[in-house]
Amino acid sequence: MDKLDQTWTKLPILGDVFERLFAYFSKHTTIADMIHLCLGISLPLLILQYYYWAIPFLVIGLGGHVLAYIKGGR
Repeated sequence: MDKLDQTWTKLPILGDVFERLFAYFSKHTTIADMIHLCLGISLPLLILQYYYWAIPFLVIGLGGHVLAYIKGGR
């Protein structure tokens, strides 16, 4: 962990969230890439108002972050 990463982990509430997500995503880089790709696809689709296409990608992206928080350790 870098100095900047350690600074983030010292924050009151966000530090715990960052630490858990960092622990999971550093071990599972392919899953992290897919989650962020889905979020990156969903945002332009939301802007273009293609809601039926955007919502599944958004659910995958946000659900992946929740899963990473649940499975992430310290």
